[in-house]
Amino acid sequence: MLIINIAKIWGIIDNKQPKTPKQYTPIFQSTPPENCYLLIENGTIKKWGSMKNLTLNNKTKTIDAQHSELMPGFCDSHTHAVFTGSRENELLQKLEGLDYFEIKKRGGGILATAQKMASMKEKDLLDESYHKILNLIKLGTTALEIKSGYGLNKNTELKSLRVINQLKKILPIPIKSTFLALHAKPNLFKTTQEYYNYVVSETLPVVLKQKLADYLDLFCEKKFFKPAYITKLAEIARNNGLKLRVHTNQFNSIGGIKAAINAKAFSIDHLEQLNDKEKHALIKDYSGFCTLLPGVSFYLDLPYAPAKYLIENGLNVNIASDFNPGSCPSGNMGFMFVLACLKYKLTPLQALETTTFNGAKALEIHQTHGSITIGKKANFCLLKPNHTLNKIPYYFSTPFIDKVFINGTLF
Repeated sequence: MLIINIAKIWGIIDNKQPKTPKQYTPIFQSTPPENCYLLIENGTIKKWGSMKNLTLNNKTKTIDAQHSELMPGFCDSHTHAVFTGSRENELLQKLEGLDYFEIKKRGGGILATAQKMASMKEKDLLDESYHKILNLIKLGTTALEIKSGYGLNKNTELKSLRVINQLKKILPIPIKSTFLALHAKPNLFKTTQEYYNYVVSETLPVVLKQKLADYLDLFCEKKFFKPAYITKLAEIARNNGLKLRVHTNQFNSIGGIKAAINAKAFSIDHLEQLNDKEKHALIKDYSGFCTLLPGVSFYLDLPYAPAKYLIENGLNVNIASDFNPGSCPSGNMGFMFVLACLKYKLTPLQALETTTFNGAKALEIHQTHGSITIGKKANFCLLKPNHTLNKIPYYFSTPFIDKVFINGTLF
C-alpha cells in the first residue's frame, strides 16, 4: 500500500534505539518532512520520501492523504479497560462535595465495580471489553496495557486476566496484561495483610502457572496499601521473571516513591502528589518509567504531575489514559494529548513523543511500534484535512483523527 500526498510526517526516528539523554532533546525529528509518500509492505513501513521523487506503480494500492498530516498511533501504557458497568452516580456525589474516600466509605469506588464484575459471565465480559477497545482504536490507540484489579477475589481476577489474554489474540493491536494484585481490600478481610496473604497463596500461583500476566502491580495509598507491600511484591516479581508497576502518589505522599525506587519498579504511575525530596530522588536514583495520567487530574480535580520538570531532568516520561470506571472514564488518548499540552505545558512534539514512542517503551514494544521508522509496524493515524499537530491543543475539543492504520491496513 502507498499513502501519497501527506502534508507532513511526524514521529520519524531513523535509529530504532535512540539514547535517552540526561537533558531533554527531541526524540522525533523536530522539522518533519513535507509533501511525502509512505510505502507499506507486509504490514511494515518500507520507505518514505518526497512526492517529487515518487514513481507510481499501477499495481500498488494507493490512498490519497489529501495533504493531511501523519503521526504514529498512540501507545497507552496504563488502563483498566476490562470492567463492566458505570459509576455516574459517584460523579453526582462528587458534585455534591464528597471526595474519593468518602464515596468508598459509602460502598462506592473499586468495591462497587468488583461486585458487578463478580456476576458477569466471562463471555459477556469479553464481548463488552472487545467493543470498548475497538472504539479506542478508532480514536487512534494502536497499543495497550490492561490491568485486572476489579475482581478482588481469585475467581473474578482470573476471569479478568483470561479475558485480557483472549483480547490479545482477537484484537489486531499489541496488548500487555497486568495482574493488579493489590487494588483494594474487600470487606471480607479484616486487614490488608490478611488479604495480601490470600492473594499470594490463592490467586498469584494460578496467575503464574497459567502465564496470565506480563506485569505485577499494586495501589500504594493511604487507606489502601502501605509502601511495605511494594517491597514484598517486588521480590515476588523478581523471583518469577515479572516486572513491577506501581500506582502511587495519586492522593498522598506516604513513601511509595522511595519504596518503588528501592524496589527498582519498572514503572511508577500517577505522581500527582510529589514533594521536592521525591522529585530529587527520582532524578538521582530512578531509571524506569514515570507514567503520568492527566485524565485523572482532570476528572478528580487533582494537581497535575510535574511532567515538564521530570522530562527536562532526563526521566523517562510517558503519558497514558488510566481508562477506568471511577477516576478516568475515558480512554481517549487524543484528549490526554490535549491535557499534556494545556496542563503539563508540553509542546505538541513533546506530547506526541510521550503518548506514542515513550508509551511503546513502557510497553516494551518500541523495537516494533511507536514511531515512523523503516521496518516497524505500520500503525499510524492520518489527521483530519486542514488539521495539524500544532492545532490539536488549540482546537482542544475538536476530533482530529481521520483514519487509523493497523499493520498497514485501514481500520
